[in-house]
Amino acid sequence: HILERKDRFDTEIFANTKPENLYRNIPEYMELEEKFGIRSTFFFRTKYENGNVDDYEDDILALQEGGWEIGLHTDPQSINDIKKIKQEKEKLESLTKKLIIGNRVHFLNYNLELPKKLKELEFLYDSSLRHSKDKINEKEMGYSKIEELINSKPIFVFMKGNKLMPQCGFSNNVVQILNLLGMSFDTFDVLSDMEIRDGIKEYSNWPTIPQVYVKGVFVGGSDILISMDNSGELKEKLEIALAS
Repeated sequence: HILERKDRFDTEIFANTKPENLYRNIPEYMELEEKFGIRSTFFFRTKYENGNVDDYEDDILALQEGGWEIGLHTDPQSINDIKKIKQEKEKLESLTKKLIIGNRVHFLNYNLELPKKLKELEFLYDSSLRHSKDKINEKEMGYSKIEELINSKPIFVFMKGNKLMPQCGFSNNVVQILNLLGMSFDTFDVLSDMEIRDGIKEYSNWPTIPQVYVKGVFVGGSDILISMDNSGELKEKLEIALAS
């Protein structure tokens, strides 16, 4: 796919690099990271269009000896089959002689069932779903977990406390409104998890708690729900969403 998009790259790249070596730049990355004193995770697929992970054995061993972590880049066709993921993991571990704990897959192939499979296979983290393409900061924390929570129930509320015992007046307003409308909903107590508390604000680009989601879409906080409820808009919106 690089060759199909040659116009996006410096022509010098193709003059100095053979097409079959376009991806073989691992030593250059190692040198660059050494310069800045960092160590990233290198994710390897176990099979490629013209080969497999055995072709990278020397690179993998060099990375490990230098203190880099090796992770699995799961094949997109494998994410719905835990046996296939396990086979890929074991194949990579046969080269590393170490437990593989990190995974990634192309974000278009990511789904909310994947983390459950990865946990069962003893992975410790997955880097597929990102808030940013090129930054690593607090915005990345809890991103996958937030998606899973939001989509776990047609109506989901991030609040202080829970629906049985709200811990602030604004959260209580939301709970009372939804209860009076006879709506079934689930909640998450942001006071129990600072990662989620900060992450949900970044996710929605909304600075306050509570936050109400309907069918995965952010609706608003306490003031917005009060306004929508007073106008009758909220009841209508919820009934339409839950009927679809």
